[in-house]
Amino acid sequence: MSIALTFTDKKLVDTALVTLDGALHYTTSTTEGRTRRKTTTISAASGLVGFINWREKVFSINGVRQKWEDLKERSNGIFSSEWEWHWGSRSYKLKFHKSHKELLDEIERKFLLMAILQMEMHRQDQLERANTANAIVRATTS
Repeated sequence: MSIALTFTDKKLVDTALVTLDGALHYTTSTTEGRTRRKTTTISAASGLVGFINWREKVFSINGVRQKWEDLKERSNGIFSSEWEWHWGSRSYKLKFHKSHKELLDEIERKFLLMAILQMEMHRQDQLERANTANAIVRATTS
């Protein structure tokens, strides 16, 4: 069954994911250290819980812990920006398409949500670092 979910806040790692009619399916909550995220907890309405450990670079779903480096690989060579993710015996290329395919179960949906969150937070962190570096360069050349 395909379900369209919407983040209720722009802070993806501290929000709820709801259906169009407002039914709650997931919540994300994140603990933070002084300078960066520690752990994001993804809780499903069904009770299944998953964790993203940002410092250890680990996903944990239903008691199974996997390092990111063991879960993803570049799908089109070393210079490709496209990554292929693996959980269990299945592989996923995370692209946003208009066509929707049905997901098999709660663990699969949880894994995909965690992978998407990790990719988006990585993108935001890179952008923030670039902006900080640019500000430092401007300050030192002024």
